[in-house]
Amino acid sequence: MTPDVVQRFARDEIAPAARPADEAGELPEGLLRKTLDLGLNYMPVTEALGGAGAGRSPISNVLSMEDLAQGDMSIAAAALAPLSVINGVLDWGTDAQIESVAPTLLADDFVPAAMAAMEPGIGFDIYQLKTTAIEQADGSYLLKGTKSMVAFGSEARVLVVFAATTSVGGENLGTQGFLLDGNTVGLSFEREDYMGLRPLPLYSMVIENVSLTASAKLQDDFDVKQFHILSRIPSAAVAVGTCQAVLDCVVPYANDRVAFGQ
Repeated sequence: MTPDVVQRFARDEIAPAARPADEAGELPEGLLRKTLDLGLNYMPVTEALGGAGAGRSPISNVLSMEDLAQGDMSIAAAALAPLSVINGVLDWGTDAQIESVAPTLLADDFVPAAMAAMEPGIGFDIYQLKTTAIEQADGSYLLKGTKSMVAFGSEARVLVVFAATTSVGGENLGTQGFLLDGNTVGLSFEREDYMGLRPLPLYSMVIENVSLTASAKLQDDFDVKQFHILSRIPSAAVAVGTCQAVLDCVVPYANDRVAFGQ
């Protein structure tokens, strides 16, 4: 049932809105709210926290991502951004973080959320980030740096920011993730414009000495390698869906087009 519903939604709701959204450089008003009816955010979350309790299903997720992107990549990426946060917190968040994030992102209205991993410049490396998080004597962390391609900007109610982390004793803890709100003092945003993703509200984010409590850090067993591998799957899925839309468009055109009498 789910693929039928998602495919119909992509065909009837997303595809007709794609070109006007690209020309306007804005997401269609009210469309993200409609994506909640697909129930994708609810599937992996336990019933106790308001979800469907179906658990994580990577194959189902990929199929839904492909189908949504067949309508439009930008709109699909915007609709799926909170799901990436939910899955990330379920995998590596503490019990308290899961209990806090799940109800927020399962609200009756669409709640923007996003991962903040990318950084400006060529040769971005998730293992050697320029954004830093330094543990303080009281157990808090001081974040500073710059991120790019951050969906929703200051409107994001949940951001997972990744930073090269150092302990209070100077030990290199590698890349770690931190939860914060887009309205956090010390964050500033500037809209970015990417060809093919114009409707998606993407921002550069400057982090200026943002202080976070220890409870904002994901669990110590956060696996950046696993995160990196998993993050490639949705990127590939929306690309496949977009390519399928291209084929659906150009094959009939190429077969029907008349050129030089043939």
